[in-house]
Amino acid sequence: MTDPVNPDDLTGLAMRFSDAMEYVEPGNGWVLVDGLGVLLVYADDVRVCRFFQTLTNRIRARDVPGVYRANPDVIADETYERLRTMCDVEYESE
Repeated sequence: MTDPVNPDDLTGLAMRFSDAMEYVEPGNGWVLVDGLGVLLVYADDVRVCRFFQTLTNRIRARDVPGVYRANPDVIADETYERLRTMCDVEYESE
């Protein structure tokens, strides 16, 4: 168990995420990151995109697929496009 991290502390969140990734067996399973747009309430788009890049790099380093969910209706088009470029494939959900 860890202490809570404020949602605007993206460095702290990334550190906790790295700790959690230690429990993901390389090449086995997958990681789901949902609600990326929520972070934009607490941090600017540049910081959120850097944070997302950190997450995707750490997930790829474990050789597992990452599934990332973001609602394009609540994220600025430019920011959504930057997030999309960090993903390998895009699927629309309803």
